[in-house]
Amino acid sequence: MNRLIALILVVVLHCTLHAQYTFERQTLSCIAVSACDQICINSTAGQIDFGTLTNDQNIVTSGFEQNDGAPALYVEISVLKDACVGTYEARIVQTFGCANADSIQFYWNELETSSVASLGAAQNVLRVSTNTGCVFERSFDFEELDIEIKPCELVFHNFCSPNGDGDNDSWQIDHIDVESYAVNEVFITNRWGAEVFHVKNYDNANRNWSGQDSNGQQLPDGTYFYTVRIGETVHNGYIELVR
Repeated sequence: MNRLIALILVVVLHCTLHAQYTFERQTLSCIAVSACDQICINSTAGQIDFGTLTNDQNIVTSGFEQNDGAPALYVEISVLKDACVGTYEARIVQTFGCANADSIQFYWNELETSSVASLGAAQNVLRVSTNTGCVFERSFDFEELDIEIKPCELVFHNFCSPNGDGDNDSWQIDHIDVESYAVNEVFITNRWGAEVFHVKNYDNANRNWSGQDSNGQQLPDGTYFYTVRIGETVHNGYIELVR
């Protein structure tokens, strides 16, 4: 009897893999190989057929037995954790197999998504299906995976247009309200180096700059320069003020 195998490839880096498999109601003992630390893989579809590791490519491959005659579907995903907000970005890198499929749908936690999904929780279920009946399904606990961290970095906008249209009405610093950046000090000077605005704990909303001086008077359009101090770190740049 021919059996078709569905594979998932999960990219992992420099750690130790611990995988616990349940097969025919018997739990196999944890195994350890040089790949990823504390990764537990649990199937929600089919039965465990094999588990292998390719150290050279840092890819874990796990296979599942499908029903007789079911087409083979293969899925490769990558996951990043956003250090700013703690969410996970799960990206379908590629799918292959099931050659006659004309369309494919992705579902995280039973909700249809695109190939990129933002997931708030660590426990998630991925389901991939095609119009020809190929189905892949797997549950993940991202906290058990060695997920790459996307650093939380400040982004300084260089344009401010306080004209009341709701777009760039105040100067924005992305992620300035994150706890690690919330204690800060902002200085804005004109082109001659004279300080025109100063505030502590800039937060984009209540403590922000929208083209006024420290007394609330409107400043003329032009180029201004900012200095943002966070602890021992200093950020410098310019802002174009245009109404």
